[in-house]
Formats: sequence, C-alpha cells, structure tokens
Amino acid sequence: MLSLLTIACVGTAALASTPPPAKHEVTSLPGYAPELPSRQFTGYLDAGTPPSGVGTMYFHYWLVESERDPTTDPVLIWYNGGAFGLSF
Repeated sequence: MLSLLTIACVGTAALASTPPPAKHEVTSLPGYAPELPSRQFTGYLDAGTPPSGVGTMYFHYWLVESERDPTTDPVLIWYNGGAFGLSF
C-alpha cells in the first residue's frame, strides 16, 4: 500500500522537512479495533496571509503512513479543491 498524504491545496515542502507533530496523531477510529493498520496524522498547517491580506490561511492535511515501510515507500499526494496556485 502506498503512503497516502491527503492535503487541501498545500505544497509538500512544508511537510518534507518536518514530521507531523505528535499531538496530530490519530490513535483510534470507529471500526478499527484494537488499533489502526498504520500510523495516521491529521491537523492544520499555517499557510500564511491570504491574498486579501486579512486573517490567516490554514490548510487541512491527513497523513496515512505506509503499512509496509514508510521510510522507503512512495508517497501519494491528493489535492482537494480550492483556488490556491502551487508550483513545485
């Protein structure tokens, strides 16, 4: 199984250099007992000031690590909606 990274319009650079905070780890979900098949993290990333210049933008992410070897398995990035331009 591929590692899955679900992100709503956010670049990978912010995640590649910093592991998810321990406080964002998902330890249980309904229907998965006694434990999840792989480590999962979810939370929000501070994306800075919006184009309007008012407030702060946050983007939601959900990271599901590979069930085999998260250090060497490929990562799939899924972007959902939004009108935020990204370049890699």
